[in-house]
Order: sequence, then structure tokens, then C-alpha cells
Amino acid sequence: MHDKQLKIGPVSFNAVATATAIAASASVPVLPPGEEIFDLMPPQALDYPWLQLAMQAAVTVFAFWVLWLFYCWLTAPVERPARKIVQSPQKQAFRALERLKLSPVWHDRQAKEICESLAAILKIYAHDAYQIGIGASATSDELVESLTRVSTAAEVARKIYELLEFCDQIKFAGAQNAAFSAEDLADRLLWLLRHEGWLK
Repeated sequence: MHDKQLKIGPVSFNAVATATAIAASASVPVLPPGEEIFDLMPPQALDYPWLQLAMQAAVTVFAFWVLWLFYCWLTAPVERPARKIVQSPQKQAFRALERLKLSPVWHDRQAKEICESLAAILKIYAHDAYQIGIGASATSDELVESLTRVSTAAEVARKIYELLEFCDQIKFAGAQNAAFSAEDLADRLLWLLRHEGWLK
């Protein structure tokens, strides 16, 4: 009889513990419906991260600005200082005469245009090399008058006068003179360009 009670004792104890746990859980109130959990702080309102968004926007704009500057630097044309070529009045006159001889005006023997070009080359050279006259815009009479004011050598003055006189006859009077060809006029101009004793 006593042995039977010992076997039953542990079973009775477990049953009592289980019954006690069930009774304790039955006394806890049931959670209300929803996501609210007890023993926690109530929901808190959070400020919108305006400052963070502003910082991100500023960083983005700055990055695009740097990229734009880099792109402009890559695509900008390389500026090289212009090399200024300084030529003497004599060399400029020689080049102008060579261009005239290679032009259709010279090839077609257009006497009036050839005379105008030769006279212009002579007037520009006289102004640039010796400060005689006012350049291509000077008339033949103005250039001849300037020759007397600067004491030009007699031979130079005579050849200049003959060349201008002949060209004026061709330009303004339409005269035709078989004694002078375009090559003869060019040779007279070349002599004047190469002659260094213009002034006395």
C-alpha cells in the first residue's frame, strides 16, 4: 500500500503544477486587437529629414558642377598665341607683285587693273619704307608732291613719275601704249623696290 502511494506521488505533483500554470495564464488579460504592445512607449512622431535631403541635394549639385567644369575644360579649344610675322615693306611689296603676276588679271592682260595694282604697290611701299605719301589712297599728284618734300633722289623721282603717269593714262584716259608692256611696268616697279637710294 505504501509503495503504491510513492508511485502515485510524482504524478500528482506534476498535475498540480500544470493546473497552477493554467490558472495563472487564465488570470492574465488578453491583448487587444491591433499592433499595440504593452509595456512600450506610445508611438512617437518623427520630424521629416529635411536637412539630410538638403545636404544630399547640395552634394549632388556640386558633383554635377564639377563634372561640367571638367567637361568644359576637355572640350575647350587650345588657345595658342598668334605668331605675328613682321615683314619688311620691301618683302611685302615683292609678295604683292608675285600675287599680281599669278592672278587672272595678269593672265588676261587687263591693263587698267594691272596699272591700278602696280600703282597701289608702289604707293604702299613708298609710305611704309620711307614715309612718303599716305599709302594706297594717295593720288599720283599727291605722291609726286610728297617726293619733293622729302628730297627724293632725282632718278627715283623720275622713274616714279613715269610709272604713275603711264598708269594714269591707262586708268583714266584708256590710252594704249605699245611701247610698254605689263612686264616692262613690273620691271620698273622692281627696280624701284630694289633701289635703296630713294632719299638724297
